[in-house]
Amino acid sequence: MRTIRHRNIVKVVTAFSGADYQGKDFNALVYEFMPNGSLEEWLHPINGEDERHKAPRNLNSLKRLNIAIDIASALNYLHNDGIPSIAHCDLKPSNVLLDDEMTAHLGDFGIARFLPVETSFIDVMGTIGYVAPEYGMGYVSSYGDVYSFGILLLEMFTGLRPNDDMFNDELNLHNFVKSALPERAEEILDVVFFQEIEEEETMYKKASSTCTQSSIILECLISICRTGVACSAELPNERMKINDVESRLRLIKKKLLKTPVYEGKQTINNPSFKDLYNATNGFSSANLIGAGNFGSVYNGTLFDGTTIAVKVFNLIRPGGSKSFKSECKAAINIKHRNIVRVFTAFSGVDYQGARFKAVVYKFMPNGSLEEWLRGKDDTNWRPLNFNFLIKKKLDIAIDVACALRYLHCDCQPPIAHCNLKPSNVLLDDEMIGHVGDFGMARFLPAIDKQNRFICIKGSTGYIPPEYDLGCEASTYGDVYSFGILLLEMFTGIRPSDGIFTGK
Repeated sequence: MRTIRHRNIVKVVTAFSGADYQGKDFNALVYEFMPNGSLEEWLHPINGEDERHKAPRNLNSLKRLNIAIDIASALNYLHNDGIPSIAHCDLKPSNVLLDDEMTAHLGDFGIARFLPVETSFIDVMGTIGYVAPEYGMGYVSSYGDVYSFGILLLEMFTGLRPNDDMFNDELNLHNFVKSALPERAEEILDVVFFQEIEEEETMYKKASSTCTQSSIILECLISICRTGVACSAELPNERMKINDVESRLRLIKKKLLKTPVYEGKQTINNPSFKDLYNATNGFSSANLIGAGNFGSVYNGTLFDGTTIAVKVFNLIRPGGSKSFKSECKAAINIKHRNIVRVFTAFSGVDYQGARFKAVVYKFMPNGSLEEWLRGKDDTNWRPLNFNFLIKKKLDIAIDVACALRYLHCDCQPPIAHCNLKPSNVLLDDEMIGHVGDFGMARFLPAIDKQNRFICIKGSTGYIPPEYDLGCEASTYGDVYSFGILLLEMFTGIRPSDGIFTGK
């Protein structure tokens, strides 16, 4: 567990090895508590066990899909980003834990294996129904986790356990779903989805009495089930790769969000101007934590105790409104552990009747990377920099690189940040890096040919040379900015330092 660090994996706080009061050996791991329990409890609640699950089916299609994406993201990290790669070997609903925001975290690495497994035969005791067939022959690989994920995905969207009494040697969950798709999909889907489908159809009819629009939600559910079937194929070489699985599920989510049932429900309830005003003590200078080209950022606390950061846009400055729109557009399409989370946005008027636009972010208690590299003024940056360990800097650099890879490779369409610099890398309470400020972001490729040559006003020293020539935004521009940021982190010298002149 010391080698694992990911937003969707349960955090190990510490470990203990010693003796109890009777002198017997005592070993324990201490985890971060997950207040919403396990996915098992939400899919198959026991009546009367917990008031939290009094409504037995309270996970709609979007919530389940978000959880599935979280699990796929964790597996993608274990299989492709870890050195060495890791196979979890025991993926099942009870090992998927949910935090207070219903974000999924993969736990229980008790039978995990580092890959490749050096021995020719290894005994892996997984869980019946979820364990891959080849594990019975001692063959362990990342494709075994993909099989388990496929079964879990089918269970999440059919409501049936893989060890249900209806399944026997001739019929299993994989074959049951595969034989029903696509014509008899409604027969095998969890009944809780019918209410969403009916709501969608009602909305289409209200829009037009002659509307014959087929259910997009049903199409998405069928696509999810097909993904589960493709993952749980009997032969390992016939299964999908987990990075392809994650990408496919994100595309399905994008389609699902366009349905009238979910359109406009993608953020928390919007606070009023009064709420933001009170939270920030009237946008007091004492709450000011940063200022940029298009606005100022204030910290604050909402009435429910939530700590937030509020970016208030300067609408008098040219580009202020456009920057607000870019932030909102990016927020709808982005969800990643290393990107600052946007809670909501506000567009209206202030107490004087003037236009007011703001974006509300999750507060990052450790400020920006800029402050850690140099301090809040240049007089004390060197001692702070000395104590800022090389390993921590490398961890933050990896966090930023992960965020850029997600924006460039996993988002559809890809997104170029266009303003990467230390002040736009924010650090949470665990010193994990999060990329923020998407006010200059561009969606790629630029479909509008008039935007082929577009003015991008980044930050001097970090902006790539081609942007000064009017070239269109590209992912390579972000790579240039990242390279400069990396050099700054490990040399301690700003790219705009006075020692640099001309070429």
